[in-house]
Amino acid sequence: MLCKAKLQTIRALRKDRRAPRAGERFIAYTGMRTKGCRRLFESVITRVQVIRMEWSPGTGIIAIYVDRRRLSGHGKTRLARSDGFATAGDMERFFVKTHGLGPGKPFCGHIIHWSREYLTTESTEIAKGEA
Repeated sequence: MLCKAKLQTIRALRKDRRAPRAGERFIAYTGMRTKGCRRLFESVITRVQVIRMEWSPGTGIIAIYVDRRRLSGHGKTRLARSDGFATAGDMERFFVKTHGLGPGKPFCGHIIHWSREYLTTESTEIAKGEA
């Protein structure tokens, strides 16, 4: 199961700006806001990092900052692979398409890390209207 290999996720800032915190419960879903929504697993957040992606003017290169440190090419690749992407380019294209990352439109969010010690890994269908 994917959740056993992946130990982090990148999430946009919440509308209320509340940041997740280490020690809080984390529930991972797939297919949110669809009829096929289901819970993948539940764990505990072990660490939270701030992430910012921005389009570098004139170059089209996407700069990625984690906890205010700019990632190198190798760092971007490690981040992408840790988050389940094959390449940094795949991750960047996802954020452009899904979150509107582009010139003058940075992506701001959090990298949420969890432990391997899952509270549960039962896959549960979510009834319509609950997700």
